[in-house]
Amino acid sequence: MTKAASKGYLCDLYKQLTHGGNYWRDQYLLECWDQCVQPVVYRNNCYHGLKLLRRLGDWCWLTQDPKTKYGSPLASLSRSRSAQLTSSLLARDYLTVKFLSRGQENDLQMSIFLKQNCRSPLVSTMRDCFTIPHHLARTGSKYQGITFDAIVYATTGTDLRRKSSICEQLKASAVPLSMDRRRRYIQQIVQAVSELHRIGVVHGDLHPRNFTLPPPTRKDNEHVLAKPPLEYDVVRLDGEPTPAHLPQRVSEPEDIGFGDGDIKLIDFGYAFRPIDGEAYSRDAFARGTPSPPELLGTGRKTTKPFKAESWYLGQLIFRSRGWLAYFPATSWVY
Repeated sequence: MTKAASKGYLCDLYKQLTHGGNYWRDQYLLECWDQCVQPVVYRNNCYHGLKLLRRLGDWCWLTQDPKTKYGSPLASLSRSRSAQLTSSLLARDYLTVKFLSRGQENDLQMSIFLKQNCRSPLVSTMRDCFTIPHHLARTGSKYQGITFDAIVYATTGTDLRRKSSICEQLKASAVPLSMDRRRRYIQQIVQAVSELHRIGVVHGDLHPRNFTLPPPTRKDNEHVLAKPPLEYDVVRLDGEPTPAHLPQRVSEPEDIGFGDGDIKLIDFGYAFRPIDGEAYSRDAFARGTPSPPELLGTGRKTTKPFKAESWYLGQLIFRSRGWLAYFPATSWVY
């Protein structure tokens, strides 16, 4: 490892992977692959019977349920019956595969809990889960025994964070984000968090990136799939070959847009079920969003984590109205 790499990011040794907007953090991705935190997967590869069609986020991919493709019972419905289906229902055959970071089993365990206990349509629930080995497990003993969990859920629309970024070139949507629509989304955000609290769960990571807009229609998804994706070779600046444990190419995460319908609360990697009377510090919540007053300072704790989360909810609501940070000096990393 070079001196530059030891003191900086691995990305200092490589050409830019994506378009360079602040939404996609190339250095973060390379470090996760290098440390075997995330699996190396490629577009058009199949895992657990699911073909990866397009990359949607850092670790999320658009796929299609093989049981509901055209030619399935969905396509055999009568024309009159099909006309009654909403756009969101028509898009149900599109799913999202999210590869979970190794060593962070909480996301999977909480997803299983929510699948069993949460019935809110505003909270994303897992359809399926599976495990895959490291892509070099068969060729190198160093990687044997390394596995990665993945969850499958219904595809959502673009998240609130990406839709608000000035560094992203996003396609126009047929559904405008009017103030009335934003107010409705804010109501749904509050309702989604309330549903979690009702079953004793603190989300722990409320920010615009973890709320997604309604899913696009099937036609919109097909339009995305009809165009070739942007892909980049992973190339070292010094001309040396890219190590086999890193991906040899990456796909640009795509904006699939959004449609009409309800938002979804996603990502439960920091979610927890508080124990009555137990004190929680700000470390129980994800970093990147200013902490509530009762958790500011060294050693501060609270026995009311649900109340503490209302502080994060308030910041999220404020940003959802105008896409601005409440605290100007804050560096919003999410």
